[in-house]
Amino acid sequence: MAYAAGAHAALGEDFERDARLRREHLERLGIEGLTLTLVVLRRRRSAPAWTRIVDVGAWPAIDPTAPRIDALLAAQDLVGDAAALLRAKLRMPEGTILSEEQDGPGADRPSRVLARFSGEALAAPIGLPHDLLMVATMVHEAESVEEGIRQFAEAHEVSAAEAASGLVPALERLLAAGAFEVQTDS
Repeated sequence: MAYAAGAHAALGEDFERDARLRREHLERLGIEGLTLTLVVLRRRRSAPAWTRIVDVGAWPAIDPTAPRIDALLAAQDLVGDAAALLRAKLRMPEGTILSEEQDGPGADRPSRVLARFSGEALAAPIGLPHDLLMVATMVHEAESVEEGIRQFAEAHEVSAAEAASGLVPALERLLAAGAFEVQTDS
């Protein structure tokens, strides 16, 4: 409809005919719905190529600025590079709201923590198990991911290597979801 409306601003008979033809064409192709997307392509010669789909939330609620896209790309670049990830200083985006939710009343009902991000963060809300929230908090407050993992390991009386083997993949999932951004001291 939007394409037809763009071509026929008066929204008269020409718009109706064009919109109907476009809808019928999509129906013939078996397309039942459309999703707005933001596609970012970046040419880099020195790093391995990657492709990732990041749910950034509802289009009217997001604000895709160049600095935010750059921050999201910097975080995505760390996924799959454990050494760089451990050296990185990560922070949850400004304006992140953490809330605990439970389906219905009762002490027997499990609860979960939800992280909701501002539209500027380009990240859809995500659920965080309580133990992952603890790790995320330690990493957020540490000078590096490695330091945050070391603090987690000490608190749980396990070796840093053992903690890292389980936590690096979890932190990569958070990075891929846009729940962290890379801090640079500049």
